[in-house]
Amino acid sequence: MRPAVRQLIAILAETMHAPEPVFEFGALQVDDQQAIANLRPLFPGVAYVGCDARPGPGVDRVLDLERLDLASGLVGTAIVAETLEHVRDPIRAVDEVARVLQPDGVAILTSCLDFKIHAYPDDYWRFTPSAFRHLLRDFHTAIVGAQGHPAFPHTIFGVGFRGDPAGRDAALVDALRRRMPIECRLGARATKRAKWFLGEHLIAKRLFRRLRHRDDVEVRLHRRAGTPN
Repeated sequence: MRPAVRQLIAILAETMHAPEPVFEFGALQVDDQQAIANLRPLFPGVAYVGCDARPGPGVDRVLDLERLDLASGLVGTAIVAETLEHVRDPIRAVDEVARVLQPDGVAILTSCLDFKIHAYPDDYWRFTPSAFRHLLRDFHTAIVGAQGHPAFPHTIFGVGFRGDPAGRDAALVDALRRRMPIECRLGARATKRAKWFLGEHLIAKRLFRRLRHRDDVEVRLHRRAGTPN
């Protein structure tokens, strides 16, 4: 898991109400990722179940995301972080997530665009914000965003509300727009950012511009067609 994604989920956990139980799909903590990939501490005092297609650290239940062996309406909050690129049929997987969510349930999705191929155990897809909007098409409300250079962001994220979020969506959009650029920027040293700035102006403008804009965030709110604003 990348630091920016953990920061995103931390902001969501602090800002929104996460209905219980929380199910994390793709919870396997691969080698050297245990500290950053362990999301449980972000949801203290909450019933939390880690699920993955393979057993290992962080996994409580082995489940196939495309065919979840879970009753409909069982899950309060579903986290699918850095996982959809590893699923053969991501549309079916998100439809399954929607099926097992409670009527007021929430789905948190993240994946990558500008990122290296990483096989855990395989790597199939890259997503755009439009792709995430389609994946969350049947949710009452969806917040879809991207972080990085507008032309080629590194991270795509979405939050889908099965029921009416009753104003929580607007507060969440505001928190993401305000906090993500600042808190992710704190993770990069000033010397590194200076190198990116000089590189953009002296060496390879396109390459270094993407690096200098790594913390830029664009967030949009979408409501299902026919849903009152």
